[in-house]
Amino acid sequence: MEQILIIEDDTDINNMMASALTKAGYECKQAFSGTEAMLYLNNEKFSVIILDLMLPGKSGNSIVEEIKPHLDTPTDVPIWEKYTLTIEEASKYFRVGENKLRKLAEENPTAGWVIMNGNRIQIKRKQFEKIIDSLDAI
Repeated sequence: MEQILIIEDDTDINNMMASALTKAGYECKQAFSGTEAMLYLNNEKFSVIILDLMLPGKSGNSIVEEIKPHLDTPTDVPIWEKYTLTIEEASKYFRVGENKLRKLAEENPTAGWVIMNGNRIQIKRKQFEKIIDSLDAI
């Protein structure tokens, strides 16, 4: 049976994914922090890993870099990352206040890192990362 490791600190999301995948016939292990995930990864093999990049204990990116040398194949780990973030998600990801992000987006509606979905603001994660990288302060 295919074994899937779900690494997600949001309990509701983690449980929802585990429930859906179990109903589909997969065996799931759940980890709620990067540290807990590494305990599983050091002792078990998984066919698939679903990994949140923003985790307590150890970031998802750190986990990817740590497990790459132990993979059976020399190819890169395929990683799907969210392309856009809501203001709330971007605030947590970039550690910038929601009000500041909303103000920046509203003042720069045609910036390459802003997408308007109706009246909802979406932040293009990689484009905004480049902006953040070029700043000394925000």
